[in-house]
Amino acid sequence: MVKNKRYDGIYFQEANCKLGLKAFKVPVFFSFKVVDLENKQFIAKEFTPPGINNLIEKKEFLLIKEETDNGNLVLIKALASKSLEDDSLIIELVGKPKEEKRFFNRYTFCPEYAGKFKAFKDSNYLGDVYIQDISLKGINLITSTPEFKNLETGTKLTIVQKTQILRVEVVRIQEKRTFISLGCKIEYSSFSIINFIFKHYVEFIKELLFKNI
Repeated sequence: MVKNKRYDGIYFQEANCKLGLKAFKVPVFFSFKVVDLENKQFIAKEFTPPGINNLIEKKEFLLIKEETDNGNLVLIKALASKSLEDDSLIIELVGKPKEEKRFFNRYTFCPEYAGKFKAFKDSNYLGDVYIQDISLKGINLITSTPEFKNLETGTKLTIVQKTQILRVEVVRIQEKRTFISLGCKIEYSSFSIINFIFKHYVEFIKELLFKNI
């Protein structure tokens, strides 16, 4: 750790949703500035987004320590052990650095936040789907329509919501207790995925933080 340098962290907060996912862990991405350090603990402040310091107090999270030359992330488990009067936190490193080869910046939110999409295969309507998480290159869809479990990996789907269109390739199909999950690779988008993430994920996290203030 380096004094006066900003670092990123990930905290997994349980959220309750109306559609399909009654309770699941949402990765909340945040950052902070190290203002003082000693051995395996340091003082952090200037947290972004505001309110995340209240959420992680006395809880464990993953600290993104660095990025390797091959693009992998080095993660280490940390504990926000105590809060100070100026909204800063004393943070202890409680795990060993671990290089994570399969960490993706996927933004997760309750499916109802982005609303219902219609799914088509070769112009044939298959059923309605909802977005569980999304990244710049991939998307995870959930549906309660049983026919989706009969799809094969490699299937091309067109996902439509009003003027928003996504073309995806199915790479994984999982049958859950109350829904079917489709892991897909995004091949085309008619809209800005970055703006889509900002609109739905960021607003979802704001509400999540507000509930925990």
